Amino acid sequence: TQPESISQPHFTRRDRELSASQWSRLKELARQFAVTPSVMLLTAFSEVLALWSRQPRFTLSLPLFNRMPLHPDVDEIIGDFTSLVLLEVSLDGAASFIDKARAVQARLWQDIDHSVVSGVRVLRELSQARGVQQTAMPIVFNSTLSEAAPELAEFNLADALNAEHMHSITQTPQVWLDHTLLELEGRLLFNWDSIDELFPQGLIEQMFVAYNALLDRLLDADAWNAGTVDLIPRARLPVPEASPVDSALMHELFDRQALAAPDALAVIGTQRQLSYRQLRTEARQLAALLQRRGVVPNQLVAVVMERGWEQVVATLAIQYAGGAYLPLDPALPTQRLEHILQRAEASLALT
Repeated sequence: TQPESISQPHFTRRDRELSASQWSRLKELARQFAVTPSVMLLTAFSEVLALWSRQPRFTLSLPLFNRMPLHPDVDEIIGDFTSLVLLEVSLDGAASFIDKARAVQARLWQDIDHSVVSGVRVLRELSQARGVQQTAMPIVFNSTLSEAAPELAEFNLADALNAEHMHSITQTPQVWLDHTLLELEGRLLFNWDSIDELFPQGLIEQMFVAYNALLDRLLDADAWNAGTVDLIPRARLPVPEASPVDSALMHELFDRQALAAPDALAVIGTQRQLSYRQLRTEARQLAALLQRRGVVPNQLVAVVMERGWEQVVATLAIQYAGGAYLPLDPALPTQRLEHILQRAEASLALT
């Protein structure tokens, strides 16, 4: 479901409480492995997001208490000093949980060092660069945990007021999923607030259950050295729904859609938008050029490009020409690229 199609978004809350003993155990393990409790939970959250989105790289929005030392009496001011940090998450699928957590922590510290440029400003400039009205990072991780040692940490307001948590919910414009953490009387309270209508039915519930299963596994020190696939029970992993297999090739399926809705948008890039008609025309023109360059059926052709509309044109063109495409990351070292091209016997590459 597209966000603009929902006139009145409804947030659903899912929450859980870890007992004082469970939370104390997790904090102790985090200390042993030299990461903060917030980073431990952030990494677990990111692992679940990566599994269900099938994307190891993405950006999260992190609210940050950022009281800038702009005046000698700034610490006497009561107010909202919240700023927004955009955290790039890049998970190595083969790494252990603790290695991923340390990488996330290093990146977080690096991003916080540049927090004078707020996430709001970055989003504004990104929107201007892309020529769109708004750019959103709709997944939020909001930790209220103090990372200081217990004897140095500021007092917990909820504990100071002898507060009892009854009910709460966060509803923020342009946010699809908000994960919030709160420590109360030694226990960890956390919740997910989500607009379920934006996702396939039952997906957020599956993710939340898997997240809880991952936290339960992390109570065992040995689990920190395991990979995520081993940490989350297979019964909790996303299972694609069974459907009849279509024997048509990808470019043939594309042709069906292009003929059915030629003027509909097929690709929306930062610099260019293409309709199905335009994309089909450009891909066929490039396919003809590839055939003139000697591409024959089943020949492997490399695509060494950043993600964008050009990459889509290239992959379709190779298929129209009868070949098969080999996507390669242009950021790879030159020697590595040359080695892969030689092993794959790909004598032609589109860049």
